[in-house]
Amino acid sequence: MQQLSTHTEKELLLLVADSNESAFRQLYDLYDRLLMPCLTDLTKSDHVAEDLVQETMLRV
Repeated sequence: MQQLSTHTEKELLLLVADSNESAFRQLYDLYDRLLMPCLTDLTKSDHVAEDLVQETMLRV
């Protein structure tokens, strides 16, 4: 399995474009950690915040 931890965001996006599921998971985890606190604060709901993250990542 390819090690992804040293890839840049741009490289991860290119790998995702090639249907690399591991790259997608790493990108998802990165953005989940960044977006969840902000979205939870804005929406006052963990459930709504997670739905927004998922909807956003579907567009990647």
